[in-house]
Amino acid sequence: MTTCEVAYRDGAWHLVRTEGGHDRILLAGEPVAAFEPGWSPRRANLAFGPTLFLDLRHADGRQATWLLDAQYEHRGSSLAQLSGDAVAAIAQGVRPVAHAVCRSILCTTQPTRPEALDRLRGLNAGMIEALLDLAVEDTEIVEIAPSGPASEGIAIRLPDGRCLLLQAISQALSGNVQDAFIDAMSSGAIACVSPVDGRILQSRDSLVIGEHRNAYRFFDERHDLVFYLGTTRYHHAWSDLFIPSANLAVTQHAGDGAMLRRLLRKFVGHAVHEADALLAYLESPSRTFAAAFRGVGNLHMGHQLWNELTGLDRLVARVPPEHLPVVIVPDADQGSEVFAPIDRIFPELSGHVDRTLAGPRTLADFVYRSGTCMVRALDDHVSLALAARIRAAAAVDGPTAWDLSLAARLAQEHIPVILLGVRVENRTAVDLEALLGDIIAHLHDRLGRVAIVLDGHNARIGHDPVSSFDSFGQQPGHEHPVFVELRLAQALRRRYPGPEVLLVNLFGSAMPRSLFWAGRCAFFVGFWGAGLAKYRWVCNRPGLVLSNGWNLRHRQDLGIYDQPRYQEGGTDLRFIDAGCITDDAAALVLFAPIDPVPSYSNFHVAREPLMRELDAMLADHVMG
Repeated sequence: MTTCEVAYRDGAWHLVRTEGGHDRILLAGEPVAAFEPGWSPRRANLAFGPTLFLDLRHADGRQATWLLDAQYEHRGSSLAQLSGDAVAAIAQGVRPVAHAVCRSILCTTQPTRPEALDRLRGLNAGMIEALLDLAVEDTEIVEIAPSGPASEGIAIRLPDGRCLLLQAISQALSGNVQDAFIDAMSSGAIACVSPVDGRILQSRDSLVIGEHRNAYRFFDERHDLVFYLGTTRYHHAWSDLFIPSANLAVTQHAGDGAMLRRLLRKFVGHAVHEADALLAYLESPSRTFAAAFRGVGNLHMGHQLWNELTGLDRLVARVPPEHLPVVIVPDADQGSEVFAPIDRIFPELSGHVDRTLAGPRTLADFVYRSGTCMVRALDDHVSLALAARIRAAAAVDGPTAWDLSLAARLAQEHIPVILLGVRVENRTAVDLEALLGDIIAHLHDRLGRVAIVLDGHNARIGHDPVSSFDSFGQQPGHEHPVFVELRLAQALRRRYPGPEVLLVNLFGSAMPRSLFWAGRCAFFVGFWGAGLAKYRWVCNRPGLVLSNGWNLRHRQDLGIYDQPRYQEGGTDLRFIDAGCITDDAAALVLFAPIDPVPSYSNFHVAREPLMRELDAMLADHVMG
């Protein structure tokens, strides 16, 4: 008996055991008559005795577990609250389950559902994860250098005696991932050399292990070996070659050991949670290729352009029309297409975009039940042609009639437009309102009549302003950045109410309006961050960038918005001198993804050198 029901009887909650027996649940020696408001028991798992696991659910969907001893007494709500002996006994019971999942699903070409999975019935997902953490050993990591004469003939010996050739593994890991995906769309399969003898193998099976980790399943029939090639944060390179039967991962990326150490744990957990869909998928021969975007929960405005749209740009240019994949756009009803509908940006993909995936359904479940071999089409170079595609596609949904009328009047009256890209959450000016006011005052002093565009967070297309895309590190309970931005706009409008300074407030507006005005500004002044994707990558406007001193001195990717490696034909982009910036580690931030010191610290800006930089921008881009 793996599980039992829970029933309320005679004023207390009971476990309903075999033959109609009832055993009262105890807390501090007393029968439990009620749980905390909103919480109710579902069922109990009895498979890892003497500890029993009572699954609880809240009316709002939250999950929890009570851990009961052999007398049904509450001993805690997490494994950390149990004695060392109790935890060791649980781990001993879970290990055979993990091993069975590995053998029966991950390490064979004829996967079957192991009976041992039944022992996890009645456990919620969080407790299953905690149990697997106890039971699955760390993966052995081997870091190798790229292939060369020194690696010829050198082998890694597996526990069963089979040998892997380092040169073959290096060859497998050295290929360009995106080239492999593009070739596969025409050939019908992803190719890889065998790590045993270097012969060519093919795969059409993708495991969606995590948001950034896919694994492609290969079978070397001659040597009875199942292995997986993995992708992760590297856009063009394979991350690792993983053999679950040996719990061994080989990588060419020095320093990735810590990230890969729990690789088998991730695979086993995935196979447990997605067992039914995954088994049906692996047993089915039917496959179609699909490229998947990130959904709302993991969406980032800048990365959708820099990595995902650039990846599709590369793909549609190189894959014949008859072999173009399906593009999976999760959460489309929540505005996950940041700039415009994908098939409007790329008309070549008309009829190829699938927008049916929505939460709580997982991407993995969608991929497995649709028989898809899923890839992430990624790149990191924004071409001028892609930028033009995005501008044209976005213009269909905007600008407004008011925008068009005002822009025409400004052009007719030769009133310059300067855009201020505002950042409020962190890594911004300590005295932001005063700084913006001083910048506007200086521009007005130099230009006379001037239009100032205030740009910040964008609403998702077709949604209200506070539906804007979350900033990195934003959590429920944080004040929404749009509210802070709107207060700034109100304060600046009070300071500049007259016709000499015309403020165009885009805070909370849809993306097409931001792109319209960015494309018409003489230059912008903005804070380093994802907003520059609009002003630089899409609209390619000259600009002056502010950031904290740590960023300006140490950030490795500071140049992504102007270097030719990342942007074709970039216009003039200048950075404020770090000597003008004083970071303030004690200054409050709205929120930050990590400890804000030092990379997310707010900062002070020396005004005199800033105004000299503004004068230089005016001389080159307005008055020149």
